[in-house]
Amino acid sequence: MRQGEIERARVDAEQQAKLAALATQQQHERQLEAIKGDKSKKTLRNALIGGAIAVVLGGSFATYFVVKGNQEKQQQIESAKREKEEAEKQLKEAQDDAKRKAQAVAELEDSVKNEKDATKRAELQVKLDAAEKAKAEADKVTGATGRLPGGAAAGGGEVKPPCNCDPKDPLCGC
Repeated sequence: MRQGEIERARVDAEQQAKLAALATQQQHERQLEAIKGDKSKKTLRNALIGGAIAVVLGGSFATYFVVKGNQEKQQQIESAKREKEEAEKQLKEAQDDAKRKAQAVAELEDSVKNEKDATKRAELQVKLDAAEKAKAEADKVTGATGRLPGGAAAGGGEVKPPCNCDPKDPLCGC
């Protein structure tokens, strides 16, 4: 009996030792899983931070290029407006000059018709010829089309090609 008790105590001790070893092994596996979970959480966190930084930088670059493009477009529009105003100013000056020369020619014609003295009439005729040449030059500058020699139109702006799209089309640039 004694030996049976000893044998039972030994078996119980072995079982408790096996259970303690199994519990220690399970504890160790849990710790390993926790470490793996922490690593995956860190990886996920780092990926999210990297993604957020990429989105912010991408948005910043996109905004920069859009703003820069708009500024360049605005500068081009302002430059075109200045060129248009300068062309209109030059055309107006040329038209005013042509009007003054036409008026001078008309006055000289009247003077030639009304002059009785032949020598003065000849002098006035020479002045009239010179004034007519100056008037012809001024008319060449303004021309019948209302364009200046530099290619600027009297109405200002560029000559647009005819519009071939539907006028109701919202995407039509005409």
